[in-house]
Amino acid sequence: MKRLVAFLTLVTTGLLSNPALASVLENLRNDLTVPEHCRTTHLADFDQNALMIFTVGPMGGSERGFDYEYPLLREHASWLFRALHGEGSKSEWERKIRQYPHLWEDYTILRRHHMQRDFHFEVEGEVLELLAIIHMQRQLDAKNSGLYVSGSVEYHGNHQQNTIGELDMIVGDRINCQIVAYGEVKLGLGSLSKARAQVRRFFNFLHNMGLNPHWDAPDDSWFDEAFNQDRYAQRSIEQVSGM
Repeated sequence: MKRLVAFLTLVTTGLLSNPALASVLENLRNDLTVPEHCRTTHLADFDQNALMIFTVGPMGGSERGFDYEYPLLREHASWLFRALHGEGSKSEWERKIRQYPHLWEDYTILRRHHMQRDFHFEVEGEVLELLAIIHMQRQLDAKNSGLYVSGSVEYHGNHQQNTIGELDMIVGDRINCQIVAYGEVKLGLGSLSKARAQVRRFFNFLHNMGLNPHWDAPDDSWFDEAFNQDRYAQRSIEQVSGM
C-alpha cells in the first residue's frame, strides 16, 4: 500500500505525468537475490522522510573519512580481479591469494555469489562493490531487518540517454520495495571526495525531482564488525589449518 501511495503522490505532483520521468532509473544488473517484485527500482521508492547515505572504502578508509571500510587492500583487490577475470595465469593469482586465508575467503565468496548477483568484474572496483554488498547483507540478515542490499542503479535526466550517475549500493524493504539507504563504493583511498560528491549528486537529483528526504547518518551496525586484525598475516591456508 505504501508503494502505491508513493506512486500516486508522484502522479498528483506531476512528476510522472511526463513519460520520460517515469523511467529515470535503470537497474543495470539482474540481481536474483532481490525479491522479484522489487527488481525494478522506481523513483517513488525513494519517497521517504529520510534516507541513510553512506560511503564505503577499502582498508584504511575509516581513517580517511569513509563511513564504512572493508578490510581489503588495493593490491589484493587487483589480485582478486585478475583471478576472477581470467587475466594471465589464473593458478598463479590463486596461489598468491592463498597466502592470505581471509583473502582466499573473499575470493570464495566472490566466486559463489557473482553470478546470482549478475557481477562480471569488468573493472577492479566491482570486487569491492560486491564484497561490500554481501557483507552488509549479512549484517542486516543477522539483525532480521527484512531489508535487501543490491546496487548498480543508473539515473538519468529528462531524456534517458542523459546519464547523470549510478548508485553502487541501495538498501530496500523486501516487502514494499521502499529504498531506505544508498551509498557509493570506492576502491581508492584518495577517492573520498568523489564518493561524497556522487552521493550528494543523487540527493540533489531527488530534490530536483520533487522528493524531499532528509539526509540520515550511517548506522555503524549495518556494516562494521570486529574484523581480524591479523587478516593479512602472510600464512598459507595449510599452515593455519596445521596441514
